[in-house]
Amino acid sequence: MGKFSDLETFICVCETESFTAAARRLNVGQPAVSKTVARLEQQLNTRLMLRSTHGLRPTDAGQQLYQRAKRILNELAETESLVREGGAGLSGRLRVSSAAVFARIVALPDLTAFLQANPRLGIDLLLDDGNLSLIEEGVDIALCTGSLDDSSFTARKLGEIEQCVMGTPAYFSSAGVPLRPEDLAQHEMVVYQRRSGAENWSFSRHGETRALRFTGANAGQCRRMLARVGAVWIWRHRGRRRAVSQ
Repeated sequence: MGKFSDLETFICVCETESFTAAARRLNVGQPAVSKTVARLEQQLNTRLMLRSTHGLRPTDAGQQLYQRAKRILNELAETESLVREGGAGLSGRLRVSSAAVFARIVALPDLTAFLQANPRLGIDLLLDDGNLSLIEEGVDIALCTGSLDDSSFTARKLGEIEQCVMGTPAYFSSAGVPLRPEDLAQHEMVVYQRRSGAENWSFSRHGETRALRFTGANAGQCRRMLARVGAVWIWRHRGRRRAVSQ
C-alpha cells in the first residue's frame, strides 16, 4: 500500500498548500511529507509542486496527478466498504416463487426474521399454485415439493414432507374408516391440487408402493369442503424451521 500512502500524502499537500499543514493533518513529521513529494517527483521524472507567495501549488502535471489520485483513492475506499458490508449480510433483490399453501406454512413464518438479519436484501415473493415458468418470470429461487421436473436447475433439499390421510371423527363415524388405500375410492375426498388434471396419492408399506389418482380442488375449495365432509390428504413439513442465509 506504499504508493497509495504516497498519493494520499500528495493529495493532502495539494489541498492544504503546505508541507507543514499536511503533516499536521496526517499526524506525521514535516520532513516525511517533503520526502514523499520529492520521491514522487523522482519516480515520475517531473516537478509536481511549485512554491508561490501563497504557499505550494501543483504544476499542470501535479494537478493531473491530484485529480486522478483523488478518484482512485475514493474508488478504493468505496470498494473496501462494499467488501466489508458484503461479508455482513446479503444485498440486492431476490425473486422467489412458491405454492401459496407451502409458503404460508413453511416460508412466511421465518421471512420477517430473515429480512431483519439482511436489511439490504429485498424479496419479491410470487405465490402461485400453477406451473410458473421460472425463466420467463425471472425467478431466482423456487420453493418446491416433490421431484425436480427440469434437470437443468440446481436443487437443494431443505426438508421432508410427511403425507397422510385424515378425516373428521364425524365423517368416519358415518362413512366408515378406510382400512386399505383402495377403500378411499368409496369415500368423499378433498384433494388440494396444484396442477391441472388429477392428483396422485402414493401409499407405501413393506417396500410396496400403490398409487391412486384423484381429482383435486384448490385451497379455497378445500377449506370450505373440510368444514362439512370428506377425508383429506395433507402434508406436514419436517424441515428446518429457520432461515438460511449462506
